[in-house]
Amino acid sequence: TAILFDNDFNFLAFGSHALQQYAEILDDEETAFLFQTYKMHLLHMHINAVAIDEREMPLMKVISETLRYISEKAIRKLSE
Repeated sequence: TAILFDNDFNFLAFGSHALQQYAEILDDEETAFLFQTYKMHLLHMHINAVAIDEREMPLMKVISETLRYISEKAIRKLSE
């Protein structure tokens, strides 16, 4: 599972879209927060999640945006 945020902690993308967008951001020599193993931080009750570049962000922000994305996607699917 991958989730991507900009440097202001705004959600950008989830899943394979997050990985693709992160690669594009790196190509432009910019930065963003990409998280791939943040669920382990939840298991160990950490306060922060650690991005792949070692920067940290509040874990609850990462988890809440993940749940928001998944719930919105589920609602769209059920509405079809």
